[in-house]
Amino acid sequence: MQRAASHKFSIPVILLAGILGGGCYINTQRFPEPMPGASKDLPEGASNIFEAGPEEVMLMRISDPVYLRQPGESSSFPIHFHNKRTYIGPGHWVLCEAGGRAELVFITRGAEMSLSGNNTIVLGSPSRGEPLVSFLEVDNATFSLSSNDYVELEGGALLSGDGGPFVLAHPRGEILVLANRSNVSATLRLFDESIELAPGETVHLPLLAAGASPREPAIGFSSLKAAGSSWIVSGAPSVIAQGDHRLDVIADGDHEVRGQGIRVRLEKGDRVVFDDLTNESWE
Repeated sequence: MQRAASHKFSIPVILLAGILGGGCYINTQRFPEPMPGASKDLPEGASNIFEAGPEEVMLMRISDPVYLRQPGESSSFPIHFHNKRTYIGPGHWVLCEAGGRAELVFITRGAEMSLSGNNTIVLGSPSRGEPLVSFLEVDNATFSLSSNDYVELEGGALLSGDGGPFVLAHPRGEILVLANRSNVSATLRLFDESIELAPGETVHLPLLAAGASPREPAIGFSSLKAAGSSWIVSGAPSVIAQGDHRLDVIADGDHEVRGQGIRVRLEKGDRVVFDDLTNESWE
């Protein structure tokens, strides 16, 4: 009996050893097959656009929820109450959701910023000529700037000024409201315009699909001051300014006129009139 039992159980053991020893491959997975790895041909994402830098910023979480994303990463993590103060730098994302509040102190530059509500910002490196902060989404933000620093508003407009506070809000639809609550003037650059924002002034900015980033004059363009506004023109068209808020242009050839966010191309003999060029058009 013992000899028979030993012979009976030795057969499957030998078969199993033979299967494993023969290098046979058994795939027990039916469906789906494992997902392939990330393609190297994919375009760079936001994690590769904003790079780390040498500047140091102190971030304080005032109330939840506040999240932080490190340079080169694609995911965020919450800042908890037991670790509400942390030091970050260029390339970091700070994300606030409804009810969240955070404050940032730019230690080496003397600038400050307070965020409340839904906000998404990315820190830049001024030493590389980048904005101090880029607003990707804004609900309510109050900040002060130091000399030679500037911020990029949602939509691409650039604001610079030595002082503060400046208040940025997104109260409705596709409108940003920027108020200068300081005792110094600030400079707002958007489209082809450079606007001086005096103390106490407020400006309403449209959020356009094409953005509001400043446009640099192209080769062959020259600056023109007329009708109380700044323009850039190609060539030398005949310009007739009628009054303080009206511009009349007659083309002597092929020309282009840019200003007030408008771009007009003219052929010889064409005429264009810009009317009601008041400061109130920006409010």
